[in-house]
Amino acid sequence: PCTSGPGAVVSRLRTEDMRSHADLAKGAESLHQPACEFYASLARRHGGGGASGGKTSIVASAGTPSVHVVDVFACSLDQIGLLEMRELVEATGGLMVLGDSFGQSVFKESLMRVFRRYPDDVPQDGGMMQMAFGGTLEVLTSREFKISGAIGAVCSLNKKGPNVSDLEIGRGGTNAWSLGGLDPGTTVAIYFDVTNPGTTPLPEGKRRFIQFLTRYQHANGRTRLRATTLCGPWHNVPPGGGGGSAPPTGNAGAPAPGSDHGPVKISFDQEASAVLTARLAVHRTESEDVADVLRWVDRSLIRLCAKFA
Repeated sequence: PCTSGPGAVVSRLRTEDMRSHADLAKGAESLHQPACEFYASLARRHGGGGASGGKTSIVASAGTPSVHVVDVFACSLDQIGLLEMRELVEATGGLMVLGDSFGQSVFKESLMRVFRRYPDDVPQDGGMMQMAFGGTLEVLTSREFKISGAIGAVCSLNKKGPNVSDLEIGRGGTNAWSLGGLDPGTTVAIYFDVTNPGTTPLPEGKRRFIQFLTRYQHANGRTRLRATTLCGPWHNVPPGGGGGSAPPTGNAGAPAPGSDHGPVKISFDQEASAVLTARLAVHRTESEDVADVLRWVDRSLIRLCAKFA
């Protein structure tokens, strides 16, 4: 573990033990928070490019994509301070591997996977390494909904726009993020906020649009831009049809016009919903009590079942 400088996580005195879970819970560890802030500031520098010196450099380059990737491969029987360095690794799209010995297969196989290559028969990319650098993600939407934020190994680029929601989830307040390092297994959870008022139904046949712009530097040195555009219909929920134990009925017991949630059920992706909810729950545990998060998950499931079950 680091024992000197602003990133120190433990004193050099052998009489002082390294922080434990109990120390962190009580807030009794004086080196933890300063070390976290130091490593987070390194992540925000993004390899320089701003003015020289201290805080000015950090702020000046806050909207610049990360050009460095920080990977940590640590093998030790004792703690090394990964908790404090987490922000630095996540914000640059890096990897964390912790083992007991460098001779273990966990370390060897993980290191080999970092330098994986595409099969030779893959068009254009054959034989190239799968890693990419300097990645950024920008999300564009139609005006009926806005972006609340992203959860994952991302860092905000502080890009404002009309499609940025005031309701922040994860790293919000922006519609663009720095991804740092990329590989075919990189995933990011994006959350949206429907801003169209419920009292103003959308026209029939109205469609929503989402576009993901992913820019990165390929292993061959060229910059690539991938645009992924999605389109889907809106479903208007009729007044008074947002809840209840049974849907309103018309003649002969048939569902009233417009009260059917069938289109929503058909397009509902259960796996994606489970992943997004799990990521949000884990993110909330960082700032909220675990019991409160569990109650939130329970209430969310109850609301879902009351409407669609």
